[in-house]
Amino acid sequence: MKLEFGTGSAFAKLSEKQAYFLVNYALDLGINRFDTGVNYGNWKTQPLLGLVLKEHIKKNREKLIITSKAGTGNGYKNFTPDYIEHMVNKSIDDMQCKYLDKFYLHGPSLGEIETKGLLKKLISLVREGKIKRFGVNTHNLFSMKKISTGIYDGISLILIDYNLLQQDRGGIFYNCKKNNIEISCGNSLCQGTLIQSPLESFFRNRNFFYLLRFILKKSSKRYLLPAKNYRKFAKTNFPKEYKNIPLSFVLRNSSIKTIPIGMLSKSSIEKNINIAKSMTSKELTTKVGEWCLLNCQIFDEFLIGSLC
Repeated sequence: MKLEFGTGSAFAKLSEKQAYFLVNYALDLGINRFDTGVNYGNWKTQPLLGLVLKEHIKKNREKLIITSKAGTGNGYKNFTPDYIEHMVNKSIDDMQCKYLDKFYLHGPSLGEIETKGLLKKLISLVREGKIKRFGVNTHNLFSMKKISTGIYDGISLILIDYNLLQQDRGGIFYNCKKNNIEISCGNSLCQGTLIQSPLESFFRNRNFFYLLRFILKKSSKRYLLPAKNYRKFAKTNFPKEYKNIPLSFVLRNSSIKTIPIGMLSKSSIEKNINIAKSMTSKELTTKVGEWCLLNCQIFDEFLIGSLC
């Protein structure tokens, strides 16, 4: 299954009992991939994930795929080799998971990727068995394109934002395949806006942080109008399918290996798995994808801006 249990900062707000239930429920339904970050939830997400996975790790670590990230936090960036090594060790200690299956540099510029000694340090961590593979998590199209060429030693993973509204990332798929770089796709639902408006989500979940993000954060605000246009089009033309189409669109892309996605409720776990098992038809996802490509794309600002 392509789906990964995405934790994020909200996971840290769960009680141990809630986290234990959700993680074990996901495992029972066949999800064995977990995506987190060292500083998620004010540094509390990883330890909580490790706590609820503890018995599974002891019993059969090899059945779990555990991913973490480091380098960017609230108001800071640090991609020095010593710091990244410390964060890898911290992730392993936080989760008591022996090693990381995947590790991402979180949001580096190209210059930061090229920090003296950084890639050599990561390669040495692979040799030591602390990480199996490493790569870059980036939202910058120019960075994606350069990484996809295989120019950087040791990088075999890339985590990108790709969805109905950001299809320009598709240009890197060929190069990644050619250079054996595995693609993971985050933000497949555009922070949930492809399913419902932030206001609808707020009334349902009473999450002030989620609502404020779209008011204050420019990178989130830019989704609002294009996503509204998609919802109007899809609700009108495909009322029974419109909530399933966005994730199905990404799942049907054979270039994408894994999809970390939020699973912070029993219903969201069930919905995501049901969509993965019974995807919207290829014909329909292609048709909607083509409409979105023409009518509501978001581009990196330095390239062109937004059409909507």
